[in-house]
Amino acid sequence: MLTHLSIKARLALAALLAVVGVATLAAFNFYSTRSGSAALESVYERSVRDLVQYQKIDTTLREVRFRVAGVLLDTMPLQGSLNHLKEAREEIQATWTPLASQSSAGSAAEQAQLDEVRKGWPAVAATLNRIEQAYVAKNNAQLTEILETDWAMLHKQFIKPLQALIPMKEAAARTTFEQAVATNGTLTGVSVALALLLGAAVFGTSLWVTRSINQPLAQMSTAVRAIRDGDLSQEIPVGAQHEIGRLMGEMQAMQQSLRRLVGDIHVSVDSISTGTREIAQGNHDLSSRTEQQASNLQQTAASMEQMTSTVRQNADAAKQASQLASSASQVAAKGGAVVGQVVSTMEEISASSKKIADIIGVIDGIAFQTN
Repeated sequence: MLTHLSIKARLALAALLAVVGVATLAAFNFYSTRSGSAALESVYERSVRDLVQYQKIDTTLREVRFRVAGVLLDTMPLQGSLNHLKEAREEIQATWTPLASQSSAGSAAEQAQLDEVRKGWPAVAATLNRIEQAYVAKNNAQLTEILETDWAMLHKQFIKPLQALIPMKEAAARTTFEQAVATNGTLTGVSVALALLLGAAVFGTSLWVTRSINQPLAQMSTAVRAIRDGDLSQEIPVGAQHEIGRLMGEMQAMQQSLRRLVGDIHVSVDSISTGTREIAQGNHDLSSRTEQQASNLQQTAASMEQMTSTVRQNADAAKQASQLASSASQVAAKGGAVVGQVVSTMEEISASSKKIADIIGVIDGIAFQTN
């Protein structure tokens, strides 16, 4: 079926395959990028963000405890520590609220640990309130009691479960990240394989189109060179149905026409050669006859010279006879005796005149044949 496609259709097919390949690869890369972005977003939302918030709460509580100790050791200002406490409480509350409202914290172990942290949250609020009251009252004994009793209870109920939850979040974040990396690697491998497959398909199609054009062109070039060199025996194959195939068919028809034309020319040349030989033989025969006629003319000319000499002699004789006739007439006038002699002489003259007339007739016939 593909062999009957025109060159234009084959080029269009190759271009369409290339466009489809590029579009497919672009769509797959878009999907891969979206998947990678979704995986990274999942790592951030499910693990990294919560991890940062938990670490922030833990760090803030450490700072509050450090300032309480500083106030007791008189290394931290009381008013500054009170201000810091108010800011820390608001910050801890703002950080904890979205964490406490989460419906799911990840794995079952994480969820159980988060429940333990939630149970200890009231201890955070109570301990911070007591520290604020001690700051306002400037009661170091109360601060000391808070560090020794309340903070120990806070650490057991909230800080320790929180610190245990942080490594779980770190592990979850690491696992999610590794899964995202693995998924991205798989998608990258599939993308590379798809690109190679599409590249091979486009290359194969291009090679097929190129060969379907170059092969007939090479055959056409061979046929044209053969025709140029006068060789009309080369067969011109006409297999393809595209534009070059139709052109090859036209060349084949032209070659057949040239063969017929050359055959006709050969026949005409043979006829001309035969006619030329006949003409040459005729010229030879004509030359022989011309030579024979020339020889006959020479003989005729010689005969005419003899006849001319005879005519001259006869004319002289006639002149003499005329003179004699005149003399005879004169004599006849003088005497009847001579008349008989004159009559006899006239008869001789008449016989001679007849001979002269015959000679003149022969001369006229020869002259007519000569002309």
